[in-house]
Amino acid sequence: MALSSVLILIEGLTAPGDPSPGVGSSTLARWAARGSTGTVVLPRGVRGVSWDLLLPGAPEVVPASLGYLTALGAGLDPDPDHLWALLDFVHLRQIRDRLIFATSGPALPSPAERVVLVQAMGDALKEAGWRLHPLPETLDGPLLISTPHPLVTHTIPLEELEGASFLDRQPSGPDGLALLALLTHGQMVLARHPLNRQRGLERQPPLNTPWIWGIGTGRVGGACPSVVSGGVCVSSRPEWAGVARGAGFAVQLAPAVPDAAFFEAFLTRVEQAEAVPGVLYLHAPTRLLRSGGREERLAWLKGLDDHLLAPLATRLAAGGGRVLVVGDGASGTPQGVWARVQGRQLIARPWFWSRRVLGQGKSLDCHGLRSAWLT
Repeated sequence: MALSSVLILIEGLTAPGDPSPGVGSSTLARWAARGSTGTVVLPRGVRGVSWDLLLPGAPEVVPASLGYLTALGAGLDPDPDHLWALLDFVHLRQIRDRLIFATSGPALPSPAERVVLVQAMGDALKEAGWRLHPLPETLDGPLLISTPHPLVTHTIPLEELEGASFLDRQPSGPDGLALLALLTHGQMVLARHPLNRQRGLERQPPLNTPWIWGIGTGRVGGACPSVVSGGVCVSSRPEWAGVARGAGFAVQLAPAVPDAAFFEAFLTRVEQAEAVPGVLYLHAPTRLLRSGGREERLAWLKGLDDHLLAPLATRLAAGGGRVLVVGDGASGTPQGVWARVQGRQLIARPWFWSRRVLGQGKSLDCHGLRSAWLT
């Protein structure tokens, strides 16, 4: 069965200190030499690669609430009039006269720790009108909460808190003080929690501060057609799956760090949906970097090459189709690289003067990437 068009989006495909873009992926190097490649500077979504790839005009037609999009991507039927938000736990440490956020490395909670700590905060959340919505543990990410009560406030996304001062990042807006009171109460609950005492004995930083962000409803100011008619989207970021679901894609959530079995299942699903474009969104490289696993990131990217990209190249050569890989930088910069190849290019005899290297070529915006993916 022939493949159609596959779009693979990878957060953190490149990172400072890498020997080369794609960290030596032989498959991507081959695709760049046989097909086309270049750089890309994308306007970003709330986080991750830009949603404009699926929905042109995304800032106007996609809800700004990460919480609502997460609910949508997780397969819930979220009330668009309720407030939706994300909740996680971080470490706040004192440096001189300032309180500084730590959100990565040993300050990154495990799924089990999140469950324990949110249970400890259960009464406080309930009194403030918030309800917890369970998400698959394989996502290994923040918790989802909602409230029917209006709350006009703004907080910084957790991934932008590392190294910032608590004083400079407090909730703002008319109801900022109400949210700050909830966070402060949570700090008192967490300070004396047995889990944090155990962390101290293990020389791990205590998870002493709750953080709530991505707050908003599901209401938007307009509507915009998707760039495709239907499709299959598999995403490790539930909020990106929410955007895809709103664009008419059939959606499936991926684990935070997918393995070989998952990649094989994805290839099978895309082959079965032969005539429809397939999208795979992965953020494992940035997830592994955030947990302090630089070597783990390199090993995972090697597995990506062995278990997804190389088998995909074999299928392309046998049955046609095309694939576009877009990777952004783990350093937080919007610039990334792309590579596109068609099946017929993999079986054609290469020209001896072809010396294209991954990332060395034309710079494309969202419009150019959509064209490369779908035409």
